[in-house]
Amino acid sequence: MSTKFKIFILIFTVLLISLQGCNHAQTGENSQEWPEEKTLSIEIEGMEEEIEARLFTDKEIGIKTYYPAHMETVINPGEVWFYYSWNGEINENAYVRFSWVDPGKAQDSGEIASDPEWIFPEEGWQLREESSGSDEWQERVYLFSHADLGRAALVELGRDSQGKSFIFVTQYQYEYGDGIFPRARLIKENFFCLKKNEYLLKMDPENSD
Repeated sequence: MSTKFKIFILIFTVLLISLQGCNHAQTGENSQEWPEEKTLSIEIEGMEEEIEARLFTDKEIGIKTYYPAHMETVINPGEVWFYYSWNGEINENAYVRFSWVDPGKAQDSGEIASDPEWIFPEEGWQLREESSGSDEWQERVYLFSHADLGRAALVELGRDSQGKSFIFVTQYQYEYGDGIFPRARLIKENFFCLKKNEYLLKMDPENSD
């Protein structure tokens, strides 16, 4: 087993543990003022770090959330991509993507494992790990890697309170693993459904240890 792949598996294990610690109030906040910019805290390698965050809102997708100010958003029908960006230049290999899942694909969550090409544009992605996840909202969690590209991706399949399916895809180059997961967690913790007036992800407040 290569050193890069060992690091890759270690990051995945740490992620699953850290997801258990996500905690957010589950009451509706649609009437609460959300400032356009806000200072939020993330934890990287056990150290708390404050970062500037921006408000993202899209009525067509039906969500709002905060995301790190150094990331850039790209909107497609039914989905949004939060890309790493340095000096205004988007890194297309490191991003957090949210998508509502087509009802036809949502019928069989196993399609992600058997046919990852409907998520990734490149061929050659290999499934490394699969689990039921650690939070209530996670229906299945998949960990993929692409050795030739030097990238990994965490794919999380979930359902909202009315049974509508969605996915989060966190893709990163191996060297970005430590930094992208705390930023992805910040985005997901603040995901708020405009129509339902509730947070999308049901984080268990008892899993705060």
